[in-house]
Amino acid sequence: MIEHGVINKPICQRAGDTYYFNENEIYSLDKKSQLFPYEKRIKFDLFNAENETCINMIVWRKSVSQFEVGMTLKECIRIFLKTQLVHGVPQAQSPVDRLVQNITSPIYERVPENENEDTFDRIRMTVCLPRYQFNSWEELQDEVKKYQHEIYQQAIRKLENNRVFKRYGIPINFLILSNVTLLRDFSMELIFELKGEIAPLPDMEN
Repeated sequence: MIEHGVINKPICQRAGDTYYFNENEIYSLDKKSQLFPYEKRIKFDLFNAENETCINMIVWRKSVSQFEVGMTLKECIRIFLKTQLVHGVPQAQSPVDRLVQNITSPIYERVPENENEDTFDRIRMTVCLPRYQFNSWEELQDEVKKYQHEIYQQAIRKLENNRVFKRYGIPINFLILSNVTLLRDFSMELIFELKGEIAPLPDMEN
């Protein structure tokens, strides 16, 4: 993979962000694609080893969705080697599965006053939604509102299984979903914070 240029090459781009392996072979997030341009034709600039017979790029692209920020290149390659293409009649997707195209890995943030690197103040996650499945953004908004609780649960399950979150040693029920925003780029931003007291789920902002 290194010989084929996997280091410092965009691996995938979602919701305006770019994911890549840095010089230390760590899967990293380029927030808002400041290092790599985010364009409609960026797929032509993503890592590609089509001419290498031992690398099935269809399997690679499928395995990339399982990579998480902070993983080493070796860990990601293990995922790639375990990934298989499933052939046969596809099962019908639920409305929620059709809505949720992808949920990005959690981003842990601290307020400027918090200098303790072993803590966080909020967790930010992005749910990527279908861009062409609905005739208008308003139709998408109505569908998201209908299934927002199920979408939240999918995000919580991904967060609960995130290895960085596990390292903090904080029970998932110590978090509260403090803010939800449906963005015009057909994505949904979720903010989790440590809760002081139980509060109802927030209304979705536009």
